[in-house]
Amino acid sequence: MNPRQDRVLGRGLSALISGATSESSGGLGDREARMIPLGTIGLNPTQPRKIFKDNTLHELADSIRQVGVLQPILVRHLRDDETRPVSLDDRLDPDGDVSGSEPLDYCLVAGERRLRAARLAGVASIPALICSYEETEALKIALLENIQREDLNPIEEASAFKRLLDDYGATQEELAIMLGKGRSGVANTLRLLSLEVEIQEMIQDDRISRGHAKVLLGVTDSEARLRLA
Repeated sequence: MNPRQDRVLGRGLSALISGATSESSGGLGDREARMIPLGTIGLNPTQPRKIFKDNTLHELADSIRQVGVLQPILVRHLRDDETRPVSLDDRLDPDGDVSGSEPLDYCLVAGERRLRAARLAGVASIPALICSYEETEALKIALLENIQREDLNPIEEASAFKRLLDDYGATQEELAIMLGKGRSGVANTLRLLSLEVEIQEMIQDDRISRGHAKVLLGVTDSEARLRLA
């Protein structure tokens, strides 16, 4: 791990947001949000969260209709040589006709829940801060934002932990410090990925609680675990 990565891991999400742009622009905090058309924003292909609950999205959409989007999303400009990401319309209606859709100019770094809720609210544009991170920085910020907001299900959280460990060379101890969690909590969350796929799906669907899953981790026989799930 290089010195900058070490500093970032020790300071968390705020360090990523300010530090990634401080050399060239003084940090995102010095910028004003711009209103960007929803249709010009491509989704982050490495978004750790896969499940968005309808009830909370509708609540956020109602809030947006009343007071707007209070916290800007983060986006970055798409490069000319970059593969076109999936748009929100593509994701929600994969069989739809996108021939008349707006060209994508940006890729989402963080804020997909706000983007989805804004579309649900029927607004055309959303406030956004435009950053210049490399793709790896963008992924890191998306992972950290979702983990620190504590709105991932346990399997998504475990997958995000593993991605940070595998892709950025962090240790479990560094990850625990960065997230303000105990090392044992990080280790136990990662262990969920050792459970059978069927059990992981039950956890994602809220059919099994984190506590129940922790008990299942103590059962060594796979068939017995599936029976107890």
